[in-house]
Order: sequence, then structure tokens, then C-alpha cells
Amino acid sequence: MRLTKKYEDGSFGVADNLQFGENSYDFKNLLIKTLGQYEDSVSSLGKEEFCKHIFTIEQYFEKMQKFSDALLQMFDALGIYTADDGIVGSLITMLEHVMGDNEQWISYFIYDCNFGKDDREIEFDNKVYVLKTVENLYDFMMQYYC
Repeated sequence: MRLTKKYEDGSFGVADNLQFGENSYDFKNLLIKTLGQYEDSVSSLGKEEFCKHIFTIEQYFEKMQKFSDALLQMFDALGIYTADDGIVGSLITMLEHVMGDNEQWISYFIYDCNFGKDDREIEFDNKVYVLKTVENLYDFMMQYYC
């Protein structure tokens, strides 16, 4: 059920199908309930599912690195193939969008922290976070965005 309608000028108003006005407590309660449900659904990935996706990307990077190394030995050329072939970048961007990661902590973890292999500390809210594992990343993001 939509709570709003959009006018031609781009502004919004209360949907016509509601039984109460925008200044009523019923509308306020419905708006708060709907907003809460939306906010709960924004981070729709739980820790286990999020970690699974990051592990899949890491495995892909590792396989593509082995492939690139094999090509390098066979053809004695540099930079034949890289793991981030555009598709992976799109998947990472999509994962950041699904998780509401506007600051691109997922990209930071993958590229700058090398999936947690390179120790990196982040200070936030007077706490220091070390991103050594995907679980650390997820916990940090839940603290950062919630």
C-alpha cells in the first residue's frame, strides 16, 4: 500500500486511497510502522549470507590470479588478465547498494585490506575496528550504519 502520491511538480502528498488525513495520528502511526519495516528491509542480508557473497568474490579473485599466473608463464607477458573484470566490480557495487554501504567499506575491505589479509584499523565512534575477517566487516558496518 502506498502512503504517498507524487504531483506533477515532483512534490509528494498523502495517497488518495487512505481513510485518514495526513495530520491524523492514524497516518502518523502507519507512516512510522511502514518506515520501520522499510528500514529493516534495507539491510536485507544477514551476516551469513553477506559473508557467503564476499567469500565467493574472494574465491573468484584467487582463481583468476592463478589463471593469470599460468598465462604469464605460458606467454611471458604482463597484465594479461585481472580478477576484477567489470562483472566483479558490478557485483561489489550491487552488494554495497543492498547493504546501504554509501561509504564503500566493502570495496575498501576487498581492495585495500585484501579481504582482511592486510591489517587495517578504522576508528569510529571512539572505537577501533580491525577488518581482519568478513565478519569484522559486517559487524563494523552494522555499527557504522545503524
